Amino acid sequence: MICNKNEYYENITKYYRLSEIVNMIEELDENIRLIGKLYICGFSEQEIADRLNTPSPNIKRNIAKVKRELKKIQIKQY
Repeated sequence: MICNKNEYYENITKYYRLSEIVNMIEELDENIRLIGKLYICGFSEQEIADRLNTPSPNIKRNIAKVKRELKKIQIKQY
């Protein structure tokens, strides 16, 4: 289940400092890295779509991918 942005941000920041989260995002595929950075900085899906001139459904799909990939990185660290 994908939680909303605020829940996800609160969950991940309970256990990691922002610098650690940014380092994890740096490990992501370059196609989704920028989306991950913008999302974690608080930009909405629509704001990211507007900035990147990309359809909102594509951004939503990529944000879900960012979350999945970050969870995989978290699991690898344990």
